[in-house]
Amino acid sequence: MTSSEPGASRTPARVAVLSAVALLATSVALTGCTSRSSATGPAPTSAAPASAAPTGASEREAGAYPVALVRRQVSVHEAPDPDSDSVELSTTTSLGTRRVLRVLGAAANGQWLEVRVPSRPNNTEGWVRAADVTIRAVRHHIAIDLSERTLVLSEDGSPVLTTSVAVGTRDNPTPTGEFFITDKVATKAGGAYGPYAFGLSAWSETLSEFGGGDGQIGLHGTDQPELIGRAVSHGCIRLPNKVVSQLAALLPIGVPVDVKV
Repeated sequence: MTSSEPGASRTPARVAVLSAVALLATSVALTGCTSRSSATGPAPTSAAPASAAPTGASEREAGAYPVALVRRQVSVHEAPDPDSDSVELSTTTSLGTRRVLRVLGAAANGQWLEVRVPSRPNNTEGWVRAADVTIRAVRHHIAIDLSERTLVLSEDGSPVLTTSVAVGTRDNPTPTGEFFITDKVATKAGGAYGPYAFGLSAWSETLSEFGGGDGQIGLHGTDQPELIGRAVSHGCIRLPNKVVSQLAALLPIGVPVDVKV
């Protein structure tokens, strides 16, 4: 498996990265945001079935993004080779959500998919057998600009919503990279996360643990709307509650979330 930033060359990651993926089964989601956890459980929605195997850039240009739903306990390999180093990945997240992986491409023979894996270090990549997953297409995409402190939601390649957001501080910045939604949870009324919170395939690069968890980054509402547009969080992205409710109604698990400075 490898770790890469957008636009950077892909270099082999150490085998230690595989051990990090193995911890996914016990990691606690949405804990890099605040110490006042208020998640109550998954609020799942399904992605639409894809009509064909992923083809990478051509599908992204058309506004469709392929994701892989894990059908069974799956081996994530460092290379499209059954003899390469691998770890087992469970079928659900720690919150009980059906696990999905962001699809980056496919091997020439179509038997392997290159995927983005929710693990430290951020932007870790690996390979899974196509037979172990079900391909679905999501038609939404989220782009977050940390400098502008804005979030843009696109559908079928066209922007449909823009909002201001709160982001991480200088000491605990929001990580950049190509991520995706791993969980969606309805939260307690009046809590720190607002009405909904999304777990992302991103982890704090300054906090190894926070609020009893492992520093996973989230996208969520807030009980402090006056702080929207400021750099005030421990790395999570805070949205106005009205907006996060709109997103919860629209977005399935697996939607890509790209974060840049």
